[in-house]
Amino acid sequence: MLSSVTDFSSSPRGKWVVVGLWLLFAAIIVPVSPRLDEVVSNEASQFLPPGAESSEAETLQAAEFPSDGVPAILVFRNPAGLSEADRAEARRVNDLLLSDAAPDTIDGVVSVFTRPEAAASLVSADGTTMTIVANVTGEPSGEPYLETIAWIRDQTGDLGELRVAVSGPGGILADFIEVFEGIDGFLLLVTGILVLVLLVLIYRSPVVALVPLLSVGWVFAIAGALGALLAERVGLPVNGQSQGIMTVLLFGAGTDYCLFVSSRYREELVHAPDKHEAMRRAMRGVGEAIASSAGTVLVATLALLLATLRSTETLGPLLALAIGLMLIAALTLVPAILTILGRFSFWPFRPRYDARSNDPVIADEEAHGIWSRIAGIVARRPAGVLVTTVAAFLVMSLGLLDFEQTYDQITGLPAGTESREGFELLREAFPAGDLAPTNVYVVMPEGTDLFDPATLARIDQI
Repeated sequence: MLSSVTDFSSSPRGKWVVVGLWLLFAAIIVPVSPRLDEVVSNEASQFLPPGAESSEAETLQAAEFPSDGVPAILVFRNPAGLSEADRAEARRVNDLLLSDAAPDTIDGVVSVFTRPEAAASLVSADGTTMTIVANVTGEPSGEPYLETIAWIRDQTGDLGELRVAVSGPGGILADFIEVFEGIDGFLLLVTGILVLVLLVLIYRSPVVALVPLLSVGWVFAIAGALGALLAERVGLPVNGQSQGIMTVLLFGAGTDYCLFVSSRYREELVHAPDKHEAMRRAMRGVGEAIASSAGTVLVATLALLLATLRSTETLGPLLALAIGLMLIAALTLVPAILTILGRFSFWPFRPRYDARSNDPVIADEEAHGIWSRIAGIVARRPAGVLVTTVAAFLVMSLGLLDFEQTYDQITGLPAGTESREGFELLREAFPAGDLAPTNVYVVMPEGTDLFDPATLARIDQI
């Protein structure tokens, strides 16, 4: 079955049919599908395990205590103590947030100037730090929300010893969205350049180096479109980290599969005068290896469905879809493209047909190069090579002994990010419990008088 598919993909007529079908598939799917980043959801429910108590509390809060908006916390800190000038600057920002010049998405401001009675929770005990809380409405991933956070940051800045930063949930969300939006394009660019440089160095041919980029890019566009379509139509969960991981996985696995095909194809072009026969032999030699490799990755990605953490679980279907498409492309599209290009694939060092290469004795005598020498060492001393490589891997893994797991989401932001700096300023001045208090929601039986002394006493016990 597998050889029938690869034989057709490398046949004189089949190669054009395969490329045409892939073009048609992309032309149908991509235009009618939303972009993957348009269906991304970064809600807590996308990251926490199903049935987690905090998820249930979030659902309860949304139902019983609905609120529209995300609080952005403006931090004003002077290690030497807030001066009158510092407080005047905070007052200026406070008045600006309440003025008509402020965006309509700012819905309410809490500060010592609007709520003097809340000064104890808004000013640190040592008098070095003050906070202003601005409630920002709108979808956090929407432009109005992000533009509001940017506007607030434009109106604030350090002043002498006074450091000012916009942090809190509002600032942190905006920075995470900016990081994720930028990282996908950055990863795609860096990965593509890295793959291109490595392939040019390996093959010394710009043509064959572009084939993996073309094939993987083709699959990437279709996989993203299909994933977005499934997310929109059937509710396939996609979170912010999915696209970045899919990019790296596709380029890594896709380039690997393309190397399998192109390397063997170059060898067979020396043994066979016809490019179609050379590819047929090549794919019969590496087709099963590619299928086995992709099958292993498919099983691994689908195993993510067993993960407890939902952010990990939701990666499984999208990554499996991407690898499945890459497998099909490696068995059809890649050999079809290389067969169309023929010996030109390896320009300027085109492999030439040599009838003598079919003589095993002559072939063994002419085998040369570093990879042939390495293969010879492995074949002659397999046990020694195994022990040496395992020992090297063990030495390189010693760093794991000092590995410490962190669950601080703030450290996931790049150093220098304003919300991260603002949170560090808060940590220096306020106790941990004040920064992230734990909310406990008590659900009483229907008809209970919440103000009954006995009920209040039971709540106090909690």
